[in-house]
Amino acid sequence: MTDLSIIIPFYNCKDYLPHCLDSVLSQEPLAFELILIDDGSNDGSEKIAEKYAENDKRIILHRQENKGIPFARNKGLEAARGDYFLFIDADDYIVPGSLHQLYRAAKENDLDVLQLPVIEVRNESKKRRPMFFVPQVMNGVAYFNTMMRKRVIPFAPYMNVVKRSFYTSLDFNFNEQLRRLQDLEFYTKLTIKANRIMNMDIPYYYFRIDSNTVEKKVRRDKGIYYQCCRTVQDSFRTFVNREKLNKTTAAHLTWLSCYFYSFSYNFDYKGALTPNEKRQLRRFVRKHIFCNRGWLHPYAYYRFIRTFLP
Repeated sequence: MTDLSIIIPFYNCKDYLPHCLDSVLSQEPLAFELILIDDGSNDGSEKIAEKYAENDKRIILHRQENKGIPFARNKGLEAARGDYFLFIDADDYIVPGSLHQLYRAAKENDLDVLQLPVIEVRNESKKRRPMFFVPQVMNGVAYFNTMMRKRVIPFAPYMNVVKRSFYTSLDFNFNEQLRRLQDLEFYTKLTIKANRIMNMDIPYYYFRIDSNTVEKKVRRDKGIYYQCCRTVQDSFRTFVNREKLNKTTAAHLTWLSCYFYSFSYNFDYKGALTPNEKRQLRRFVRKHIFCNRGWLHPYAYYRFIRTFLP
């Protein structure tokens, strides 16, 4: 019997992978499997993973040609056999003894989803990412609206522990057409669909902001960002209609789309837009930036005002 499936997709991260794997394999006491998805690495990290897999029977190593992170995540989900699963980025690491703690919390409360805070690491200095704590069990719609009213966006893979039987009941996974935002789209919809969800103050995850892995380089690639935002906006609109979500939830999803447009904005991104795309985005921002019970994050608001609302 496997309590927890830990899924680590990786591509060319030899400088960080050993630290990540050591932080997971030292976790006790917990029956877990560690699923490594090699997305076509060629820098030596594939050999590191192979050596770890030879020495520890808890590790399951899968290889595929380089397709991108959403393909690797879906491959990991197909292989998972634990009661719950979570993702870890290969350049990050976790707190000793934390996995047993969070698994026990999810199991004892019979949760579909447990969300957790993250500690950001920059040049070895550590800072807690802001989180609004909801220590009681809620349904997904109520929880999502609570988070949105507090302007907290806990929809990254490493912030979520998910019951696998709940995931298999859904009719969506990571959108393999998205190079950006596929994780935020997936976990936003998954959160709303949950019947039992809560979060807890169990800091377990160290997120390296200053690492130079391919995954984080993709996050900074602005050339495709606008089209990914459009795709996610359309996906949310379809989701609202299909699930017959209430007006508050629909408004918060629209605000979230607005936030995504601003999330990685820079002047290269602005310059990549066609005149028609600029007009469409300007209309969308003007309509929604002040709506839905609050402003955007002040810095995102400043960028939008400076660019789209002259």
